[in-house]
This record gives sequence, C-alpha cells and structure tokens, in this order.
Amino acid sequence: MSESILSRRSFIQMSGAGAVAMSGLSPGVTDGGAHEKPVNPDPQTHHFSMTIEEAQVTIARDLKAKVWAYNNQVPGPLIHVVEGDTIEAAVVNNTTATHTVHWHGVPMTGTWWMDGAPGINQEAINSGGGEFTYRFVANRPGSLWYHCHVEVPNHVGVRGMWGPLIVDPLEPLPIEKEVTREAILMFTGWNSKVANDYFATEDPTDHLDFYSINGKCFPYNQPIRVKEGDVLRLRLYAATVGVAFHLHGHDMLVTHQDGLPMPAPYWADTVAVAEGQRKDVIIRMNNPGRWPAHDHNEHHLSNGGDTPGGLFTIVEYEGIESDPWYLWAKKEYDPDFYFSESLKQGYGLIEQSGFKADAVPDEAGLAAAETVQVRMMDRGPDGTAKVFDPGFVRISRGQSVEFVPWDFGHDLESVPGLIPEGAAPFSAPKNAGALVRFDKEGLYAYQCIAHRAIGMVGLIAVGHSSHDKAGFAEKIASSPELSEGARLRLMALLEKL
Repeated sequence: MSESILSRRSFIQMSGAGAVAMSGLSPGVTDGGAHEKPVNPDPQTHHFSMTIEEAQVTIARDLKAKVWAYNNQVPGPLIHVVEGDTIEAAVVNNTTATHTVHWHGVPMTGTWWMDGAPGINQEAINSGGGEFTYRFVANRPGSLWYHCHVEVPNHVGVRGMWGPLIVDPLEPLPIEKEVTREAILMFTGWNSKVANDYFATEDPTDHLDFYSINGKCFPYNQPIRVKEGDVLRLRLYAATVGVAFHLHGHDMLVTHQDGLPMPAPYWADTVAVAEGQRKDVIIRMNNPGRWPAHDHNEHHLSNGGDTPGGLFTIVEYEGIESDPWYLWAKKEYDPDFYFSESLKQGYGLIEQSGFKADAVPDEAGLAAAETVQVRMMDRGPDGTAKVFDPGFVRISRGQSVEFVPWDFGHDLESVPGLIPEGAAPFSAPKNAGALVRFDKEGLYAYQCIAHRAIGMVGLIAVGHSSHDKAGFAEKIASSPELSEGARLRLMALLEKL
C-alpha cells in the first residue's frame, strides 16, 4: 500500500469526524449519558456594542458600492466565543433603513425571539438610531455567521450585511487540535448597476457582475500565506453566492458542514458550497509553491467581464522566491485579511482595521441631479382621468420631486395627517407646479385640491425602509381630508410599497 494512501487514510482517522456516524446519533442527542452534549464548565458572557452605518466600500478598481456596514466594516467584525458562552450584543441602527441581525446557525434554544427575522421574532430595528439588544447562548459550535434579515436580497445580497461568528467547540476533533493556521473566506456577489443606489430594486441579485472574497475582488484581495508543514483550516462561507472551490496542488479533507462534523469526512480537490452554507476543509501543506485557489463557476472569475478577477486567490508558501513577472510580486500583504490574526486574539467582538469602510460621499448635489418628475395630468397614460403620473414614487432621503403641470387647472397640497411627524407640508397654487425636497423618511400623501373629490392623489415613499403600511392604511381610512375616491386610490397606491 502506498505511503500517500496511508497518509490520507490516517488523516481521516485522525479527524475523528466519523464518530458522529458510528454513534448513530445527531449532534446534541443523548443515549443514556454515553454521548451527552458537553457542558461548558466556565461559560462567559460577552457584552459588546454593534452599530450599523451607511458607508461606501471599494470592491475592485472599477467598483465602489454603498453598503450598510456592521461597525463600519465589510465583512462585519469577527465574533469569537466558546460553545456555551452567552452573547449580548447591543445594536444601534444609524442608517436610513430598518435592519436586524440574524445569528445564522445558532438554534436559539429557549430564545426564539432573538433569531432576528422581522415580523416573526421581533420588530425591525428602526432607522435613525433605533436600538435592540440580542442576548442568547451560543450552544452550537463551528463556522457560523450573522447577517441582516430585512429585505435579504438587497441588504445581504449586495449591501455587505454579513460577518463571521466562530464558536469554538468544547470537544474539538483530533485533527482540529493539529491546525496551525486558519483562514475565513466569505464569498459574495455585487451588482454594479445598483451599487450607488441603496434602494434601486428590492432584488438586485439577478444581475451580479462582480464577485469578491471578504469584500474584495481578485487581484485586490490577498494571498493566503503558509509554511511547509502547516495544517491549514479554510472556513468556506458561501454567504451570497454558491461556489465550487478548487485548490491547486493539494487535496482538501472536508471535515465540517455548517459548523458540525461530517459523519463521513471526504477528500476533494473541488468542494461545492451551496449559498448560505459553510464547509470547513483541512489541508496538510506539503507541496511548496504558489497555488491558485478559486471558484470553478467560471462566470464568478471576472470583474464586470474583465478577467482575471472575482473569486480567486493564491496560496503562497513562505520561502518560495518571488519572480519579477509574478502578478503579486509587489503586493502589500495584510496578514489579517482572512481573519487569521484576529482568531488568535481571544474572544468577543474583534474589529479588523483593513475592512473599515469609507464615508458615503456628500450627496447634496447628487440629490438635486436625481430629481424625480411627477406630471399633473387630465388623463394618464392608462386613460385614467385626473391623475398624478406616476402616482407612486419611491425615493431616497434628500432627493427632490418636481411636480409639473402637464395640463391646466391642477394645484397641489400634502394631505394633513398623512405625512411624517415633523415633516414640512408642501403645496403649489393652480398651474404653478413645485419642486419639493424630501429630507425626512416616511410616507407622504398629497392631492390636487381642485380635483380631490374625484380622487386625484399621489403617494411618495422616502427612505425605502420597511414602512408601516398597516398604520398608514388606518390613517387613510380615518382621514377627514380625503374623499372616498381619494381613499380608494391611495389604498391602491399603498400596495405598491
């Protein structure tokens, strides 16, 4: 029998992962005490603050994207605890949208209301300084993560609202004790067409054209540096896109899926990770050189169509002399790009300076340029008489709407009681039109005074957060300012939210 076969067989045996399958038990299930789940003898409580900020990150040379960043970084900061520890995270939302934190992989035993799904476990955390404190026991080990659960295709899909949660097991596998170097790789996609507009569409994931590892496309990401003899663990996170991860020059032992030991660990040179899933692979670094490591979904290997790019990096062995033609010959190295150094720093929330985002550029001029036009018409494109066209408009805070008198005889007023509290009312005399800037988030109803009896009304949603449709519908139903026709038309417009 060859030495390589013996080595591979012994590596699997040392992983110890097959014990789960041999016991016939699922994790956490007991059989009279023989396989009871371990108990943390000294559980710690980790108190920390998290903020959500509006920011901008550089994904590649040709792409900057507006994000909602946990603690102003993408990926969000590493949260590192021990199985059985308690996490208490006080979250403050400083953005113009509503958000939550879902702790993906944590079963929330006895604390289901901390799971972070809005409208199911909790109300979403309000914009403009809303607060919520999550408190729960991290009773599942492994490669977990956290992300927003509001309008997931946008907030998580292309706005950077994700970060790693590593829960060290009380009883690690034998091979885990051998690991000398770790790296976390979070695979995500971006849509350049909506990168500068937080609310361009609720689902921007149909047109992804840039792909990143830990928020950077190749070659703007970093190499993974190892020494010969290292035992390297890669924690592969398909945060927003599925991958077929291939490492040249080495086979990988797949030991864990979604944080838990595999019943039957297996060797692979290409590992499929479905969207939302995590897989841990462990590799003996015994083949010195420079080795590509990349997704084998070929459309994930470009930056807006330019190659090479996307989900690609390079494993570099120390001691391999660089060549002048090597594309990363002059690379400024960040040893913590894959959280390798942060994972050595103990427990709690650990921020990474290399992932800090930039401030969103001043948009005062941009808002004026992005004026939305609403026409005041005797007959709309669909034949409806006396309309504002479009009747429903969704804009960002700071944008303006220009009301244009397309036909004669129309005036304008905001409906009292149907604009946000503290917002300035607006109006325009007959045939004059108006340019109105909206600086306060919320829903605004307005009407033509001359034709309100027949329901000439419109609705503007400012801020794109999860507006209180039900509450606003109650206000419409009880408003003395509206005719029955106006009430019905406003209700129909409200459904466009």
